[in-house]
Amino acid sequence: MSAGADERSQGDLVGDLASEWQAGGMNLPLIACSLDTAGQQQRLIEWRELLAGAILREEIPGGMRFSFPVHDEMVGRVRALATAEQQCCSFLSFTISEQDGLAVMSVVAPPEGLEALLVLFGAGGERLPSPS
Repeated sequence: MSAGADERSQGDLVGDLASEWQAGGMNLPLIACSLDTAGQQQRLIEWRELLAGAILREEIPGGMRFSFPVHDEMVGRVRALATAEQQCCSFLSFTISEQDGLAVMSVVAPPEGLEALLVLFGAGGERLPSPS
């Protein structure tokens, strides 16, 4: 990601992508979010709060993988937010499973959507502190 893209908000990036597509400068698949700016900002806050509970985040081909401690509330939150995100950003693909005592969420995008994915979910490869 370029330095300029690092400074742009998720809403700016998605809005620019949608504008470019509407102007005919982009081919499908459409890499855009159906939420308005306020909805995008709220969703970004929801992801930041959820991802704060991840104990491991890593880059995978085409996206990111997050591991969370398994308990009913966390698994339910992960599933609900991934489902909501899939509805507004259909270019993202989510997989949620339980492995080795962890809830594992993988999210991938086509190459055209990888920059938007990284803006939303961050870049990784880092072990996060365990929640207290």
